Amino acid sequence: MQTKEVKFVDTVLDVPYLSQYKDIKDGEHRVRACGMTCVYMVLKHFGANIPSIDDMIEVGVRNNGYGPSGWIHDYFVGLFNELGYKCERQEKMSDRDVEAMRKWIKQGSPVIVSVVRRLWDQRIFHMVLLVGVRENGSGELSGFFYHDPASLKPEGSKNMYVPLNTFFLDWRHMAIFPRKP
Repeated sequence: MQTKEVKFVDTVLDVPYLSQYKDIKDGEHRVRACGMTCVYMVLKHFGANIPSIDDMIEVGVRNNGYGPSGWIHDYFVGLFNELGYKCERQEKMSDRDVEAMRKWIKQGSPVIVSVVRRLWDQRIFHMVLLVGVRENGSGELSGFFYHDPASLKPEGSKNMYVPLNTFFLDWRHMAIFPRKP
């Protein structure tokens, strides 16, 4: 049997990592802070002058950005726009729409995606931050690098890799696309 070496090209943005369990002091919202933690990482990547993550969570809850199912995506879009960034969200995306995410990342902007997280035989909604792409030698997308804010071991949850076929199993076909103006 003959083996063939496959070369990959990785593009990974230098996005700071935060853990919703280690970096957030507010114990009440820590468990459901994945979305705001992703937003905070993006804003830090963009060089925004922003308050602490705990303050952003407090303001978000007070301004009805947090609902019965978690953080409201439109709230995040409004927050980015209010801070002077451009942002849009997309829902009901198809598997082909990962090309938009690849393009976005290669232009220097992370993408926030909604996924299903499996935890103790439960499926819960979760948000992660796509920070990079892996392409094969032919330029085809092979997978994404991401930051998972739900970690007690931050060193193990930064720039994690997920192959495209596995990503499709857990992706909820929703994404938030923030960028600098």
